[in-house]
Amino acid sequence: MLDPLAGIELPIGFDRSDAAVRDRVLDPSDVDVSPFESDAWFEFSGASGPVDAFAELRAALDAAEQAQCAVNRAMAAHLDAVARALAVAARNPAVYVRPHAVTAPDAVELAVRAAAAELSMRLQVPAGTIRNRAHEATVLQQRLPRVWARFADGVAGYVDARVAVDAATGFEAGDPRLTELDGALSALIGTVTTTRFRQQARTIRAGLEREQLEARHTRAYAARRVVVEHVDDGMTWVSLYTSRVDAARLYARLDATARIQAGPDEPRTLDQVRADTAVRWLTGDGGPTAARAEVIVTVPMLSLAGSILRLPPSTGWVLSISRPPGNCSPTHRRSCGSRSTRSRPPHSRSTAHGTGPRMRNGSGSP
Repeated sequence: MLDPLAGIELPIGFDRSDAAVRDRVLDPSDVDVSPFESDAWFEFSGASGPVDAFAELRAALDAAEQAQCAVNRAMAAHLDAVARALAVAARNPAVYVRPHAVTAPDAVELAVRAAAAELSMRLQVPAGTIRNRAHEATVLQQRLPRVWARFADGVAGYVDARVAVDAATGFEAGDPRLTELDGALSALIGTVTTTRFRQQARTIRAGLEREQLEARHTRAYAARRVVVEHVDDGMTWVSLYTSRVDAARLYARLDATARIQAGPDEPRTLDQVRADTAVRWLTGDGGPTAARAEVIVTVPMLSLAGSILRLPPSTGWVLSISRPPGNCSPTHRRSCGSRSTRSRPPHSRSTAHGTGPRMRNGSGSP
């Protein structure tokens, strides 16, 4: 064992073996062991960089971790304060509601809305978000107290706490399954990533609702559908809502086919090949039932009024369109008394009468 007084000049006659004297001279809590700890970690890691850089890195990592824990604790305190503010308003609606309206059926709701609105203005957060946070704090404190304790201690983050709230949705207060859910989630929260925690929370909840799982799946499977969502730049999302088994089979076949087609000289990315393959399958390209699309461009007649459209020179035609009288629609030109137009094709003296646009040949003669 190292002597804590080693290297320290002591008065003549001082007995180093006197433990009582040593304890009075030096308190073990006054010794800073962090440099020795950093050296131990440095030697254990086998890093080749300088010791000072390793110590600085560890200090920065520790500071980031401590700051995150402080953020988690602060967010838990924020949720608790929001929930308490709305609870006080609910118990005392007279704080916001006029005396003659205190006994109204919606007095409590009005008071809670007013409290949420005030917090919204103070925090620059939507009132709906304020009420959601109050609900989350209530669920955590009343139904998942162990998860709330982990959140309040800074071990778990706000996002993970919201996942736990979602997992508890649907359980009535006092349900014995909540105790099991709380214990399982509290043992897991803060130890894995949010994605992993969300997956495990779903698994835990499914285990608690094993008898209802089949009925829920049947109900959800009845809502299977295809959704087409048009977005910018001429693109569209095509979404398929189906069972997880069918989706896994679909993607496995699509991915395998795309990897076979994507050779070393393929300019497209693997995602692009998958997308093109899916389009080819769904449209039936190359088969007798292939879907075909026609692009039709329509131009309103009124937008062309007064303009001249020149046809190709080989036809010798010039299309002249005149505005119909008044506010008459082009489809009712006869009833509005518009004159019939005349057309004369090149190298012909025949005249065509009708209600369409007026046509003249290239020489300008009627």
